[in-house]
Amino acid sequence: MPYETAARDIDLEWSYDLPPEAEAALRDYHESKRDLVAARARYAQNERQAASVLGSETRASVRDVAALMGISHQRVQQLLASLGHALTRGSRAGHAGRT
Repeated sequence: MPYETAARDIDLEWSYDLPPEAEAALRDYHESKRDLVAARARYAQNERQAASVLGSETRASVRDVAALMGISHQRVQQLLASLGHALTRGSRAGHAGRT
């Protein structure tokens, strides 16, 4: 069998014989890492949803939405753009031109 073919046909599986405490710590780490990935996904979805709803339901300006969410107005603009929404400066009724 040529080297190139043989090199692609090898599967290696590593197995470690760890002390029980180290194995438990590693397992906890991997579980926490999976939880973090899931939490980041929920956070991103909730961030987009909050910006969208605050902008459309309250007719708040980008800067007002940013202040309510504790993020920059540039971040709010990014979130809204990713959803195809656009709030403009002074979009609240009675606050034209004010941001």
